[in-house]
Amino acid sequence: MVLLSEMLKVGLAPTVITYNTIINGYLKRGYLDNAMRLLDLMKNNGCKADEWTYAELISGFCKRDKLDSASALFQEMIKHGLSPNQVNYTTLIDGFSKEEKVDDALALSKRMEESGCTPGVETYNAIINGLSKQNRLLEAEKLWEVSVLHERVYSSTASKNDVSFELLCTLLDRMSEIGCEPNAGTYSTLLLGLSREGKTYEADQLIEHMEEKGFSPTSAVYCFLLVSYCNNLKVDAALEIFDSLVQQSFRSPLSIYQSLICALCRRSRLKEVELLFENMLGKQWNDDEIVWTILIDGLLKEKKFELCMKLLHVMESKSCPISFQTYVILARELSKLDG
Repeated sequence: MVLLSEMLKVGLAPTVITYNTIINGYLKRGYLDNAMRLLDLMKNNGCKADEWTYAELISGFCKRDKLDSASALFQEMIKHGLSPNQVNYTTLIDGFSKEEKVDDALALSKRMEESGCTPGVETYNAIINGLSKQNRLLEAEKLWEVSVLHERVYSSTASKNDVSFELLCTLLDRMSEIGCEPNAGTYSTLLLGLSREGKTYEADQLIEHMEEKGFSPTSAVYCFLLVSYCNNLKVDAALEIFDSLVQQSFRSPLSIYQSLICALCRRSRLKEVELLFENMLGKQWNDDEIVWTILIDGLLKEKKFELCMKLLHVMESKSCPISFQTYVILARELSKLDG
């Protein structure tokens, strides 16, 4: 603002490029109010905002989860005679999808095509992500209702209440046919959705298909799949992923250890629980956090009182410094089980 004030004092009129550069700087720092004040100043000084101005503002507000403001800017952009492009539409669609406002995302994607703006692969990735978060992957069929092919996608093998590997392949093929070649993000989004729904068999098939196309799941995707295996008590498959992540020097979060330990408990593989727990103690985790995550939030919720106490003694034998407050919380949770 100081630079603009000095320019105006000496009679220099800032250009749209000047305003856009400063707005971008504010948005990167999260100063949304300053960015909007600068937009108002821009208008008052007779400098018309362009597509880049609104693109940056819409993106900045979406990144800060200010969807209402981003939507208002999108409407203002159209009102001023500017035509949103693929990036503008996709940014807002992605914002809606991340906030699980999938119906708004679908409506905007339809409006996008009706306006003559062709969706890109990132547009479809964003919508698929939103649908998968709400276990609505079957509705991905709707993505092509208004597509340039003017056809609907159906799978002859998928039931109306289930997502099959065949349906996913059909969706991926359809994306290719309309010029949106699926990328690593597309596969990752679908795998996350399958993991959330516990569809580990379909996820395994999709990984094979993904690798045939030259893509590999990220560590984050493998972590989601590992938890899904644990929830389905497919412990060996989960341990195989875990060992693979270890070999890649990936530091699994404590929640992964919690899932593995609880799954091993349910399978009565207690020796492996102890080995995994002792291995975890050498990973420089915060000891209080281990007690909260593994013992209290994990084993005690599984009502594994004796194993919980055994692992606590393991920590004490290794001189793990557990705070007094954590002991109090643990004692309180243990008393609930006794009651």
